[in-house]
Amino acid sequence: MKRWAAPGLVVLALAAGCSEAQQEQAIDTAVTTLMAELGAQELASAGVQLSGGLDCGSADDSDVTTVQVSCTGETDSGEPVEFLGTADAEIVTGEINGEFTATVAGEEVYSSNCLGCGGEGGEGGEGEGG
Repeated sequence: MKRWAAPGLVVLALAAGCSEAQQEQAIDTAVTTLMAELGAQELASAGVQLSGGLDCGSADDSDVTTVQVSCTGETDSGEPVEFLGTADAEIVTGEINGEFTATVAGEEVYSSNCLGCGGEGGEGGEGEGG
């Protein structure tokens, strides 16, 4: 499994000396980018084959400590995929802690409290179906 340390380092570098709004934007960008990558990997591990990647964005109510992320995609068979999460803004060695769930055509296929933890996300950390 790939490990992504760079986005976390980018956030730390960008956040130093920035306004709170700039910090929030830098954190949102890093978390949503990493969640798209790790979410797709976790779904693949759970047996869900995406026709492309996940398209992720953050909610306006995110702040410098948590980020509300919503991702959408589609399976190879054309079913809608939704990957939702409340992510801690702190990224440690390519892992994102928080609460994450994914559905395919409305049915939950994945639930975890850590993305990129290699199935070590605690309760439900291994996802379902894989």
